[in-house]
Amino acid sequence: MNKKEQTPLIVHKALESYLDKKGKLFVKIASEEDLIRFRGSSAVSNFFFHIKSHKKNDNKNQILISYQSHTEESVEPRSAWVNCNGIKGHFDLWHTIINGYSETKTVFDDPIINGFEEEYFSFFEIIEDEKDKPLAPSSILPLYEHFKDLSNKLENCKNEENTLEIEDIQEDIEQLNKNLTTSGRQEIAQRVCKILAKLTKQGVKYISEFVEVSRKFVMKEAAKRIFKLGQKGIEYIDEIDKYLN
Repeated sequence: MNKKEQTPLIVHKALESYLDKKGKLFVKIASEEDLIRFRGSSAVSNFFFHIKSHKKNDNKNQILISYQSHTEESVEPRSAWVNCNGIKGHFDLWHTIINGYSETKTVFDDPIINGFEEEYFSFFEIIEDEKDKPLAPSSILPLYEHFKDLSNKLENCKNEENTLEIEDIQEDIEQLNKNLTTSGRQEIAQRVCKILAKLTKQGVKYISEFVEVSRKFVMKEAAKRIFKLGQKGIEYIDEIDKYLN
């Protein structure tokens, strides 16, 4: 099924200006049922925007959409048939809401994890024109195997105090591996950094046994073919080489 050509051109044009924001606030996901399906960028996000089907009604071309959220006062989903030329207004509204969640500090945010994540992400320098490019096929399997092995090792680290946190990290790893062939480089780098940040918060033991091992692996792969490294990343690779030699 060619969903691109089954979706009216006016819909593609309405969404075009948002495509460069894809990955930061929302991602496109595959769907057998809908023409286009987006959800919030978090693997456990409840936000979604679905463009479900197209019909002609009373000489008007209409699109069935469903999305959550559509107002600051509610988290209930909304579904409606709308004229094709009106879809941009609905997507603008949805994007404004999820952007508001991203920019508003809440009691659920973790500044410690956010700080570690920003630090790790600063090692990468992803060129704007390449952020949505896929990984090289030769890079996907090594990355998949590395993080699968990491998840298995974390199973032995669970105790009464940290089980929920470890399972949360394992879920992030599962989502990373699931999306290695469908995500751009920036989204993958962000997912990797989130995993490293959560591991770092678990303590020094996790930094030495897991974070540094993964950082060395990812940075070495990044230097070769996955990502372009920023200055901090280059300096880190130089330090690794000195240590190994």
